[in-house]
Amino acid sequence: MFEALVVALLFSVLNYGINRATASGDGDFFHNCAPSRCSEEGTEIRFPFRLATSPQSCGAPGLELACSREADTILLHPILGLCKVTAIDYRYGGLNVIPLEESWTRCPLQKISTTNLSTSVYIPDSYGGEIANLVRCSRELIPTEKTGTRPGLGDSIVGPISCLSNTSQFIYLMDGSEPMYILPLDCTVVSNGILMPADYDIKSTMLFTDRARRVIAFGETTLTWSVPNMTDICLDCERNGHSCGFSSQRRQAFCKRQGSRVKVIAGIMHTFCCILLLFLHLTHI
Repeated sequence: MFEALVVALLFSVLNYGINRATASGDGDFFHNCAPSRCSEEGTEIRFPFRLATSPQSCGAPGLELACSREADTILLHPILGLCKVTAIDYRYGGLNVIPLEESWTRCPLQKISTTNLSTSVYIPDSYGGEIANLVRCSRELIPTEKTGTRPGLGDSIVGPISCLSNTSQFIYLMDGSEPMYILPLDCTVVSNGILMPADYDIKSTMLFTDRARRVIAFGETTLTWSVPNMTDICLDCERNGHSCGFSSQRRQAFCKRQGSRVKVIAGIMHTFCCILLLFLHLTHI
């Protein structure tokens, strides 16, 4: 009876060892799909994104990036077309993009504010981002009328926007957190809920005016991504300071395990040998 118990324990340890060794093989993913950049100063590209030159298993479907001749990071968005990626936040699943297609560069803010950018993978970041409103006034505002209610934080109103304004109407971009009563009575909101590009650097304090000018001049906006069996796992993984990868066997994302493959197997073999020696010793008593 005791011998049968020891044999069963041996098989359990071996089975556990096989499972751990297989799991530790996930580390091959990070060897084959190492993070990369298009330039020294460029944003890091890692799972769930991948470069077009990397194996398909290194990234999620629809999250393929490329490097331009100028060493910019490029995304081909189904609606925006070719875009320059200016930042990626893997902890919260957001990326900032600037449309490069000529049709988007003529008056980018107008296109951004009137186009539905949602796709099966990318969604405008309407939750965590800063919101602005387009307002129309019958006269041009003087500088003191643009300061808003928060002294020391720069102007809360930027404009007039030349490609949207004329001699009878002046269009401005206004911080969405500001009340309308700070504006002259003739000013009205013509479009609301315009997304400002997110600032992922927690050490910086980017003013509304800086974000507004990036939207007005370049149409820069923030998108989030969503891929089944990957997004939630990876976001949770990144927020806890770990790297996210993909298992082709399990067909899902996983969080990088701590420790090395050699240590796992060595520990298992040590345990196996100890039990085996104990078994041999007991059988000769």
